[in-house]
Amino acid sequence: MRSALVLAAVVVIGTVAVGLSAGRQVVLLVDRLATRRAEALPARPFTYAPGMMEIGDYGLETTLLNGQPADLRAEVDAGGGLTLWAGGKAFPLGTRIGPPDVSGRPDIPVAPEPGDEVYFTVARSLLSWPTPFAVNFMTGHSPSWRRNLYYRLTWRKPSGLALDVVWRYEQWFYPVDGWGGGYMTQEGTTGLVDLRIVAAAGPVVR
Repeated sequence: MRSALVLAAVVVIGTVAVGLSAGRQVVLLVDRLATRRAEALPARPFTYAPGMMEIGDYGLETTLLNGQPADLRAEVDAGGGLTLWAGGKAFPLGTRIGPPDVSGRPDIPVAPEPGDEVYFTVARSLLSWPTPFAVNFMTGHSPSWRRNLYYRLTWRKPSGLALDVVWRYEQWFYPVDGWGGGYMTQEGTTGLVDLRIVAAAGPVVR
């Protein structure tokens, strides 16, 4: 009986230790296998700016997991058509809405071309990891749990050409307020996970 209690205590302590020290890594591993079913989000309005895509109510940075900017650029032709370049491939997003900003802001609002299919979704981790030692010295209000959010933009042309973009952000849980919004942290695990331009739509690997 005593040995069984000791063994149970060791298992519990070990589980807690793993959860505290490697919780994020475990969640990332599970995320590769499955996440909660994706939910549709409004994909419009869409605005491109250097280092940022604004989709619906979300502003998502085009910063890679290592903190470096993605190899991404945009060109606007004389007719107002915006083309996105990534990995040496081009994707015609659509047509600029309105003239350039008179204040010099680089934001480019874009309207999809006729026949385009644009989808914007968010999926969540099946698991979360504890953060009991997180401290916010500014507000004293710290999250006790975290999980990942995966935002995905899929933009398909009638020709079959497709743009797939996936971001990973963190969602924090507060004991009083519950789950908050998505955050990009400085810990090398959040940011632009994947961006590809493909001839035919296919699954995005996370």
